[in-house]
Amino acid sequence: MTSPGASRARTPISACSGCNRRGPAMFRKILIANRGEIACRIARTCQRLGVAVSTVHSTADADALHVKAIGESIGIGGAPASESYLRIDAVIAAAKTTGAEAIHPGFGFLAENTDFARAVEAAGLVFIGPTPETIERLGDKASAKREAVAAGVPTVPGSDAPSEDRLEVERIVRRLELPVMLKAAPAAVARVCGRSRPTTGLATKSSPRCARPGMPSVTPGSSSRS
Repeated sequence: MTSPGASRARTPISACSGCNRRGPAMFRKILIANRGEIACRIARTCQRLGVAVSTVHSTADADALHVKAIGESIGIGGAPASESYLRIDAVIAAAKTTGAEAIHPGFGFLAENTDFARAVEAAGLVFIGPTPETIERLGDKASAKREAVAAGVPTVPGSDAPSEDRLEVERIVRRLELPVMLKAAPAAVARVCGRSRPTTGLATKSSPRCARPGMPSVTPGSSSRS
């Protein structure tokens, strides 16, 4: 198993013939700071565009699909994401080691981390994604809804601000047309509420990636008019 910081160099994905017809690539090489199918899909797009790619892996992912498919990968730490994929310094160091000009975060991990986006720019690299300011404005569901309303974009009925008070959330839910989806304001998780019986209150059904019980800042929004 490859130790952190070691490069696993196989045959890197190369530019496909015909890509030059689309004009010069914006970057010669980028680092994909993600794993699995997410990294592979980004790599395939880069291949079509004639952009070389490298990636990163944890100790647990040293032989993962994206490492084998991309061919050049830097070990950045242990199996827990907090020790590898969420380490801003390690990801940026990997990009510099492989000669990447930009970092594509994929989604999840550091994709919506403003500190990461700013650190990438400070290191003289390009963050492929929204600006840090845009992430701050739209990364939180409550603030994103306020931005949409201010821009005149239609939004689904629901609360105007997140709440950590369960009784307040229930009062809001009861004012809305059921079913209602409860979303944790800073995360991509959901819980759907429906009426179990006319006299027994509300029942909840978790989504496959449901928030843990007690997760704060829940923003109710009706799902019946989306």
